[in-house]
Amino acid sequence: MDAELIAAQMRRAVFPDLWSACSTWASGLLSWHTCARMELWSPTEAYLDEFGAWVQALVACALHQASEPEAPTVLFTPLAGAAQLLSDVPAVVTTVDSLPEAPPGELAAYLASVVGQLEHGNVEIKERIVHIVGLAYQVLADHAAAGATVDDRLSALARAAHMTMALTDDTHVHPAYPDAPPLSQHLAQVRQLREAHDLAELSGQRLTSADRREMLVQSAAFADRWLLAWGPEDQPAERVEHAEHLASALLRHDQEHASPQEKQRGDGAPSPAAYVRDQYARSLPPEAD
Repeated sequence: MDAELIAAQMRRAVFPDLWSACSTWASGLLSWHTCARMELWSPTEAYLDEFGAWVQALVACALHQASEPEAPTVLFTPLAGAAQLLSDVPAVVTTVDSLPEAPPGELAAYLASVVGQLEHGNVEIKERIVHIVGLAYQVLADHAAAGATVDDRLSALARAAHMTMALTDDTHVHPAYPDAPPLSQHLAQVRQLREAHDLAELSGQRLTSADRREMLVQSAAFADRWLLAWGPEDQPAERVEHAEHLASALLRHDQEHASPQEKQRGDGAPSPAAYVRDQYARSLPPEAD
């Protein structure tokens, strides 16, 4: 993938109005953030679509308010300035209330509900909205730490867009995993295993070594496949660390449960990533004749 080429194409995008541009770039900033900051987003994984819509609306609002009249496009909106507009709840209320014109469609509904729930919602709802505001602020703050404007982040957004397509492309295959299912199906398997294990632990059931190993193999393989799909350049540090942690955990698990003969044969073990790929291939059911 040529991220710079895709970024150049994105830079030439034309929008019918300011709100359309703000919403589109907010979506791109959010997409990269959910890819790169997995530890921040994983607790809300089950609500990602719902939370994402609220966060996108708030980020779009901040970009709209922080855009400079003399700037030719939203691309040159200062990200740090936009982040400050979402720095806390009073700042968000002020930002939404000071909009010179109401945004179109769903954006207006989301923004109005943010203010309404903050002012009149119950404690649980207010806490949820405060969490969403915090996520929206973090999206802009993290991007601002890596670039002054949206334009500075286009290459990162291009890589995130490529990753999103890979996750939904059932034909995407990497030579390291020739027989693996599509990434979207693999992710669903990992989530299903995780939910089953969480329920087992909550009910006091003891997971077997085989159960834990299955979870490690599937999770480590998916994390490795995710990085392969992203490509070697500018890989999100959290994703790299997560993949390395899972690969090492699988290798350590197998070493702890290996027989003396297996331990002796494993003295020349491959790298953790190579080990994950080998063990994942071994875990697949044999092909029917």
